[in-house]
Amino acid sequence: MFTSIAIVITIVLLWLLKSLLHSKLRHIPGPKGNILVGNALQLDKDRLYIQLQEWGETYGNVFKVQLFRDEIVVVSAYDEIKEVLIDKSNDFAGRRNGYTMEYMYGPVGEDKAGAPQDVSFQDYSAEYVTCKKFTHQALKQYGDGMDKIVSLAMDEIQNCVTDFLSHGGNPFDPKESVYRCTLNIMIGLILGKKVEHDSFDFKEVYKILNIGQEMNECGDSLALDIFPWLRFCGNRTYKALQNFKRNKDALLVSWIQQSEISLQSGERSNGACETLVQYLREGKLSYGNVHGIVSDILFAGVSTTSTTLTAFFLVLINKPAVQEKIQEEIDRVIGGERLPTLKDRSNMPYTCAAILEALRYTTTLALSLPHRTVRDTSVGGFSVPNDTTVWVNLWAMHHDDRYFEDPYTYRVERFLGEDGDLLPPNERKSFLPFGVGRRVCLGETLARARLFLFVASLLQKVDILPENETNIPDPDPAKFNYAMVNIPTPFNIVVKQRKLWNGGAK
Repeated sequence: MFTSIAIVITIVLLWLLKSLLHSKLRHIPGPKGNILVGNALQLDKDRLYIQLQEWGETYGNVFKVQLFRDEIVVVSAYDEIKEVLIDKSNDFAGRRNGYTMEYMYGPVGEDKAGAPQDVSFQDYSAEYVTCKKFTHQALKQYGDGMDKIVSLAMDEIQNCVTDFLSHGGNPFDPKESVYRCTLNIMIGLILGKKVEHDSFDFKEVYKILNIGQEMNECGDSLALDIFPWLRFCGNRTYKALQNFKRNKDALLVSWIQQSEISLQSGERSNGACETLVQYLREGKLSYGNVHGIVSDILFAGVSTTSTTLTAFFLVLINKPAVQEKIQEEIDRVIGGERLPTLKDRSNMPYTCAAILEALRYTTTLALSLPHRTVRDTSVGGFSVPNDTTVWVNLWAMHHDDRYFEDPYTYRVERFLGEDGDLLPPNERKSFLPFGVGRRVCLGETLARARLFLFVASLLQKVDILPENETNIPDPDPAKFNYAMVNIPTPFNIVVKQRKLWNGGAK
């Protein structure tokens, strides 16, 4: 038996050694690692994006890391990221998923991993292009569809404002209220109707997302991706993963069934799920596509938006002058009587710039989802072979002092011109909070709308204050907790109702 074990160990060691000696990225610089495990033991999962930024400062805008036998190219500056996402987006359009994502988004209702059929995690193919097209149509981001989305959002946002005020001026953590508000907006978008917080659908989604958070906090998904056989050894992430997938699949299957019944009866809700099921009936999408796309819409839009808003509150209690300027603009453009609309954005450059700076400063999604080359190509002057994993460090790009002076300072004026107008997109160098190119976030339009409506609606009605003015929590996003998204350490705020009169004068 001992002889067999020794043989197996020898084979594994020789295999690893051969992989390292025949590196396909030998010409690209990077931190020196262990001869057997590469840089795997050096990675800090709690501050990975900052560690990669520091390595980028040492080894250059393009460098490599080694995780056992897998070599990964990391890009961390605007010119090289632009090359990957825009100039050569066709070359880098693939998706590299580890076991974790392939299990989560693999075959519906089965306890196994497989190729995802959604948009976010599906590899680039003709099927991906088709899914992306019909996802856009289901979201109805333009025309009359946006009006319905705004209506759903405003109902929930006003409920959140009421919830904030219900604390009666006592300190509270805003995270839960914002999370519930964002979650219900996304459920309403999918089902095409308002859903109460005590409903079965809301409770189930809330439970699933909590399981997902538990899975992130386990912290060993990277190990599971590298060694899938760890699932047979009591891996905590795998147990949470099973629980997540089982509950997620059951709920989304029930939603698809509800949509099928609605289409058959003619009592349509015009929700995104219903529209996708119609495409399924017409043979334009598969069942797996519909299931995966609904999952993308639901989960991608909740954590990022709610976390960005919560982090923005942390900024506001540290920057009262910013809050006052936003409120002055709200009072002048909207007043205190009517609700904000998306049309107000064109007349509120300071508010829009404050939101853009929050997206840059906090960079909720510090690392974009991994890309994969689909042909031999290059970036930053380095050759990159086909089938190479590429990490895009959005955090490093957004905190690059070559483009943003004093990048760890929140400064609204970065996104305003000399005349006070909002800088146009083509002048916002080194700023890509939603990505760009073939893999751009499908929910960007909806996310921008939600952020504006939430900020304008809330600050129209209330002042956001710190719990203790002599001990305000640190807003430095480099000190946030990293678990897929960059999450602020829990903090409390105090909310007081504003007194408006004379058309909004304070």
